[in-house]
Amino acid sequence: MRALFFLFILISSLSYSQATKETATYTKQGLYKIQFPNNWRLDTSRILGTDVILFSPLENDSDKFSENINLLIQTPTTSQLTLEDYKEISEKQIEALVSKSDIFESEIKKSTRGNYYRSSYKLIQGERKLKSVSLAFLKQGKIFLLTFTAEESKYDAYIKVAQEILDSFTLE
Repeated sequence: MRALFFLFILISSLSYSQATKETATYTKQGLYKIQFPNNWRLDTSRILGTDVILFSPLENDSDKFSENINLLIQTPTTSQLTLEDYKEISEKQIEALVSKSDIFESEIKKSTRGNYYRSSYKLIQGERKLKSVSLAFLKQGKIFLLTFTAEESKYDAYIKVAQEILDSFTLE
């Protein structure tokens, strides 16, 4: 009987693990592709100027903030903009526009996807303490800004799946 109980627990946990690893893919033809867990909600309504937003499921009825990843596609006013320029502009904007911000990572990185700018920062929005990670890619005169935002207290619980989503982002 005890062995049967442990077998049931093992099968249940394996089923749960497999279910949470199922992914969906969103492709914007000719621009980009991104993969995300199929239990996250995809929003392509372009709200607040975003190209796409991925929302995590709410944890329970008292959860009022859905951790999310959004993508903004920006066209700079100058075609000569470099990632180093964008890094400098972003740091100034975060400090000027976000109350009580704390940038704790800001660097140009290299990867197989090409060079990109990565920043991580804490901020306060209303009464909510948030933590964000942004990746900015420069391609064909456009900036693709991908940002993960979580409540600071839940950041560690979401960063692994968020990083997988961010890592799946590819430009076409």
